[in-house]
Amino acid sequence: MVIKNKSLKISKDEDLQVSIFNGLNILSLLIKQTYGPNGKNILFDSNKLHIPELSKDGNYIIKNFLLRNRLKSLIILLVEEAFRPLKSEGTNTFFLISSSMITKGIKFLTLIPENLSWCEGMQKTIYYIFSRLENNSKSLSSTHELDQVIYRFLPEEKFIGSLLSEIFTKQNINASLDIEINLGGTTTLEKEKGMKLNYGYSSPYFLTDSNKKLIEFNNPYILITNYTLKLDGDDFAEWLEPIIYKKRPLLIISPSIEEELLSTLILNKLSGIIDTAYIQINTENSILGTTLNDIAVYTNCEIIKEDKGWKKIKRQDLGETKQIIVSNTKTLFIRNEQQESLTIEKYYNQFQSQALLSQSEYETEKLMERQMNLLGSRTKLKLGGATLLEIHELRKRIESSLLSIQNCLDEGIIIGGATCFIHIGEEVENWSRQNLIGLELIGARIVNNSVQQPINILLNNHSLSQTNIKGPSIIIENIKKTKDYKIGYDLETENMVNMDDYGILDSISTLRKGLSTSLSLALMMLSIKYLVY
Repeated sequence: MVIKNKSLKISKDEDLQVSIFNGLNILSLLIKQTYGPNGKNILFDSNKLHIPELSKDGNYIIKNFLLRNRLKSLIILLVEEAFRPLKSEGTNTFFLISSSMITKGIKFLTLIPENLSWCEGMQKTIYYIFSRLENNSKSLSSTHELDQVIYRFLPEEKFIGSLLSEIFTKQNINASLDIEINLGGTTTLEKEKGMKLNYGYSSPYFLTDSNKKLIEFNNPYILITNYTLKLDGDDFAEWLEPIIYKKRPLLIISPSIEEELLSTLILNKLSGIIDTAYIQINTENSILGTTLNDIAVYTNCEIIKEDKGWKKIKRQDLGETKQIIVSNTKTLFIRNEQQESLTIEKYYNQFQSQALLSQSEYETEKLMERQMNLLGSRTKLKLGGATLLEIHELRKRIESSLLSIQNCLDEGIIIGGATCFIHIGEEVENWSRQNLIGLELIGARIVNNSVQQPINILLNNHSLSQTNIKGPSIIIENIKKTKDYKIGYDLETENMVNMDDYGILDSISTLRKGLSTSLSLALMMLSIKYLVY
């Protein structure tokens, strides 16, 4: 039934359920075709894009996929909004799970529209699955496991995987990585030494790259003071003039700044007169206050300790460095290799002796933190390729993989990934019979069937691309018979294997977030009674 109200339409009951069902089915057909290592790419051509783009990333597909039917398009926009926080991590997998929950739920909703206790059964079952996943998860404990994780998420890029293995080490887990395009060239990895500071810019008006939300200065001057900075009439403008003529950026660091001076810096930046930025560092704590000394030593800068006016600050008091990158929470100072000096090396080594003499655990921790910050680094991964289309597609895959790799490092892994849903299927069914009642059992069955959907599609896509292999249903039955969650089917060897040995795994964080998103979207879709458009 559709109720018209001037320019608005209100869709209700059967029309809405049919639109949700059909809209998700159309999108599912595309996602299924792209799923797994044997999945196909989709070529997107749009007025919004400078060049056509290849992708098999679910997040990208959902974002760029709209139908002529406005009602169905609204449904897909809702799906896009729900999966946005996942940032491409397993979007294909969890869309298939969510889509299955919704379509199965709609069929049941038409039979008993007023009783939604089966939705409670869905929630309880997902929470039980969470607990089982946590029990089977483990943290990464060796470089071999790290290499397995990288290969798992970039199976077709062994060379790039070996480069990433250099970056994601225990000592360098939080290293900054920039991905650049090297059209016509080869893929290389470049490292630059730097110093990390756990403070960011004070205002977004200083940004030089609004997309990345970063400030990037090349060959800047650095001014450091330990007092509140003031405008002082025309003195600041006169002091700034020679730096403007030099056409070099200026970074100012101090404990505080008067609003009038901060506004002047922002105005100069927005007017294109000079690139400036300001970082406020708290110096009330004696340990944190010495951060100014670390920056001064690293950039060969003089800390201005008394407010004698702008005219007393000389050019030789300013520090210099090759590059500065500032986010809203962190700053990285990058120096030339020629700037490597005995002064910095000696300054670095003194932290160890100071920590040994310290009587406070807090002070020791902060000293070691400052020492590690001096070892900050920036890594550039330059992607080579013959065409922009090829490089952009590779870049998207790497950026998506990096998120998953970092999650594995942060929260641990689960052997088998989506295969674990097959292993715990019978256990989930037994649990639901003992702990759920009435229509809640229907919700449990919907969830249990839906979480096994991706592995069915994965095996089906593989069987279509190969000959003389067992059907998906036979493989799944063989997996269930093993009663060992580490045993599963390897698509490369086309045999049952120990998945721990073969690096078949997934991030526990990704599974947890993805299942939560799938459940949330399913319950939201199934609860919609009217749609106004």
